[in-house]
Amino acid sequence: MRDYTGKILIAVPINMNGEAVGGEIVSLDNVGAGIGDRVLIAEGDVARFAFDDEKDYPIDSAIISIVDSVEQKLGGENG
Repeated sequence: MRDYTGKILIAVPINMNGEAVGGEIVSLDNVGAGIGDRVLIAEGDVARFAFDDEKDYPIDSAIISIVDSVEQKLGGENG
């Protein structure tokens, strides 16, 4: 197993308007996210893939990406 060099962050799920919609999630970060960044989080067994193919990290939540921007398409039935 390789050494983990990331950090532990606390994230809060948000909706498309940036409003908190759930409880805090403690996640391991290996992508360099910081305070105020919007991120994507993988939970469950798949979170282990964010760190190593050997799948031997005992984690349940990992930050897998920093979100640069969010677009929301509003419209009728077809978008």
